[in-house]
Amino acid sequence: MIYSYAVSQQGAYHVKHDIVCQDAFAKKILGDRYAICAVADGLGSELYTDIASKIAADNAVAYCAEKITPHDNADTILRIIRESFSHALDMIRARAKNDGNDFNEYDTTLALSVFRNGTLFWGNAGDSGM
Repeated sequence: MIYSYAVSQQGAYHVKHDIVCQDAFAKKILGDRYAICAVADGLGSELYTDIASKIAADNAVAYCAEKITPHDNADTILRIIRESFSHALDMIRARAKNDGNDFNEYDTTLALSVFRNGTLFWGNAGDSGM
């Protein structure tokens, strides 16, 4: 059985300056022994980092859930995790373009894990932690 939880709290600086929480998380539990989870932490100095964090976490998890099969070996799973990071970045880039905003205002970190049958695979971009 897999149990999961996620907590995100707006920091004191953000509360004082009325800045939204820029963290996001996503998860997909795919059975008793298979789960995909991601956390993203926006870069506070950027305007749309909260949007980027949500896009990154949601899209990376969805990509892995779609692409990873029960028969994939470790190398394949790690390749798919890397691809999910590129996919998430492409989705952020598309959102910035669609909104008419500077892509550089959408910075975020991303950490993603795939737990399958007792083995943990993970990837990380930036200083986020799981």
